[in-house]
Amino acid sequence: MRTTWAKLPTKWIRYDDKLRKFSVRDIGASIAALKIYLAIVLKANYKPDDSFDKGGCAAVSFSEFEDLTGMSRATVAEGLRKLKNEGLITVVKEGRP
Repeated sequence: MRTTWAKLPTKWIRYDDKLRKFSVRDIGASIAALKIYLAIVLKANYKPDDSFDKGGCAAVSFSEFEDLTGMSRATVAEGLRKLKNEGLITVVKEGRP
């Protein structure tokens, strides 16, 4: 059995002070965004591979996000929007909408 390790990027928390953007004022989107961020880390490649030419990339569908986080599609979309707006992820849409 092969174990794959994922690294959670924390520079944005420790040095960029972006964690303050995930506040109680917008608690639903903040919690959704952080849960999605963890799901992305679980699916991300550690090093470049056949799927991606650089490390830290993941291909995750809305259905996979729903399964991994237990959230609805609307909540997943809201969380992704927050992560994208904060500059923590880049979204590349491929395939079916």
